[in-house]
This record gives sequence, C-alpha cells and structure tokens, in this order.
Amino acid sequence: MISIKSLRLQNFQAHKDTTIAFDDYFNCIIGSTRSGKSSTVRALNFLIYNVWHDAYVRHGCTRVVITATLSNGYTITRIKGDKINQVDIKDASGKVKAYDSFGTNLPKEVCDVLGIHPLQIDEDEFITSNVVDQDEPMFLLKESGPAKTKILSRLAGLHWIDFALKDLNKDRRRLSGETDNLKTSNFELNQKLHKLPDLAGAKVQVAQVRARYTRLCELQAYYNTGLALKASIASWKGQYAEFKKLKDLNFVDLIKHATIAQDLYQSYHKLQDLSYRLEGIDTSARNLASARAAIQKDQKELEHQLEEAKMEVPICPTCKREL
Repeated sequence: MISIKSLRLQNFQAHKDTTIAFDDYFNCIIGSTRSGKSSTVRALNFLIYNVWHDAYVRHGCTRVVITATLSNGYTITRIKGDKINQVDIKDASGKVKAYDSFGTNLPKEVCDVLGIHPLQIDEDEFITSNVVDQDEPMFLLKESGPAKTKILSRLAGLHWIDFALKDLNKDRRRLSGETDNLKTSNFELNQKLHKLPDLAGAKVQVAQVRARYTRLCELQAYYNTGLALKASIASWKGQYAEFKKLKDLNFVDLIKHATIAQDLYQSYHKLQDLSYRLEGIDTSARNLASARAAIQKDQKELEHQLEEAKMEVPICPTCKREL
C-alpha cells in the first residue's frame, strides 16, 4: 500500500511553509484553533482529488505549492494559482514529468502514482472515500438507503450484475418494440393481400394468351407461305401473257411452240387454282392480323396486371421470402 511520508504546504491558507512528516501507521494532528489542522485535510483533498477553492491561497500570495513524498519513491508537486495549474511527478531517479492544462479531474498518471482513484458509483457519479473533512459524518452515515446499496454493490463488484440487468432490460424493450412493429406490419400486409386480384386465375389467363400467341406464330408461318405462292402466281401470269401473244401466230408457228403452249396451258389451270387459294389466304391473313393485334393487346394487359400483383405480394422482413 502506498503511503505519504511527508507533506509540505506553501502559501496554503494558514500555512506559509510547513512540512509535516507522517508515520507509517496512525497519525494524529492536534493544535489550537486556526492553527492549520483543517487546512492540512483540505490540502490532501486538493492533492488527491483536485478539490479546489480560491480561498485556499494564502492572503497576499498568488499561488500555492503542495509537495508530497510517497513511500514508493515518487514525489508529487501540486502548483495552483494565478494563470497556473500544474502537477509535477518526480520518480526515484530524479526524472520530472509535468502535467498542465487539465480540467477538473487529475491526469490518470497522477492517480496511478498515488494509488488512489475516485470511486465511480454511476455513469456520472463519483465519491471520494479516502479523505473526509472534519465536519462530514462517518462513511455512508449520511447516505440514503438506495445510495448505500449502490456504493456497497460497487465496492463488492455487484455493479456488473446491475449493468447486465440494465442491458438485458434495454434489449427486452427493444425486442418487444420490434415484435410489435412486425405484428403491425404483418397485419397491414394481410390486409393488402386480401385486396390483391386472383393470382391463380391471372396465371391461367396468361397461359391461355401464350398458347394463342403460339398459334398466331404458326398462322404467320402459313401466311408467309401464301406470300411465296403469290409471288409464284405473278411469275406465272407473266408466262400467261406471253402465251396470249401466240394467238396471232400461224399454225406452223403454233406447232413449233406446242411444248411451250402445253406447259402454259397447265400453268394457266394451276394459276387459276392458286389464285382462288390466294384470295382465301389473303382473307385469312387479314383475319389473323386482326386476331394477332387483339391477342397482343390482351397479353400486354394481363402481363401488366400480373406485374402489379407481384409488386403487392408481401415479403417477409426476416427471411426475404414471399408470404
């Protein structure tokens, strides 16, 4: 355990320059009124916990200097006054390290050298149990029941259980809120689901439209064949026109062209037959074009309805699947 071997007070209230040597065990300071007994306790409180008041500076002086020699070989010098707030730590080898520009709490290095740290009771609550002023009651006597429980739990290490319970309750409230939100979302999704159209019926209609479209493609192939026949008929008509020119020829010329005439005659009959078939194909093609346009219109409308229905299908926020 680290102890203070000696304490030097300079310009601290009643002490102009006082050095006090302490015993390793029990020490008792006695003296007349206003001799500086309480000032010694205040100096220790300032040295250990940085408890400060401007009235601590001796009248007519600008700063106080407190020097404590410790049993671990370190020496701490605390300087406070006009435009200065500094702590010097000198180790056993004589090396000095200065700390300044700190706030209400002493640097951690100073607390480590002293071996004394403020006891944290809560997130923003600390107690100083190593130094007590003469007007303060004994430890824990002035505290309320809950405060005593909190302090003793902290000293015994039971505060970790309190922290765990707080985190557990926080998680429980968070999970309860998430559960309520999921229930509300599930209810809203079910309400939307009832408003959706009959998806099974829509799928059947789409299958029917696709079958009609396949049939339309087959008829389109027949139509293309008819166009090819129409081109052949145009060629045969040209040959027939050449045949008609032969009527002005004499018999000898006709004999010479008998073979051509026979072929043209056969082509003429084929031409008439194909002409009748072409008229039927043209009529079928016009009907197919009208039917195709109607089927494509129905297909687009059904596919649009199906996409809208898919967008309304609820997705589980946990597994990302359709409900």
